[in-house]
Amino acid sequence: MSDEIKKSGDMPVTQKNLNETRKELKSDIATVRLEMKEGFNKIDAKFNKVDAKFDELGAKIENLTAVAHRTLAIVEEQNTKNNYVLDGHSSLQNQFNEQQKLNNERFDQIESSIKAVKKLDH
Repeated sequence: MSDEIKKSGDMPVTQKNLNETRKELKSDIATVRLEMKEGFNKIDAKFNKVDAKFDELGAKIENLTAVAHRTLAIVEEQNTKNNYVLDGHSSLQNQFNEQQKLNNERFDQIESSIKAVKKLDH
């Protein structure tokens, strides 16, 4: 025998040692696979929660859009009613102004008539 110290890579192995090492490696690989699968399942669950939040947000946006459309329709309807009322108010204001003008003219005529009668009395 040689007096050299053999390194582990230079040592002969038995089939039993090789099989045990193989079993350990297979077990370790299976464990890593299960841990990775569990990790991916957790990530998938988180993505599902995020997707659900986006779906919820999308539904809320659709609801707000519908409310905005209804509000716009109400505002347009009210605007039409306001224009109708303003047109009526303008018409009444014009009629009032014309009547006021006629009243002022009649008042001026009456005042002139009274002055004329007073002049005749003196």
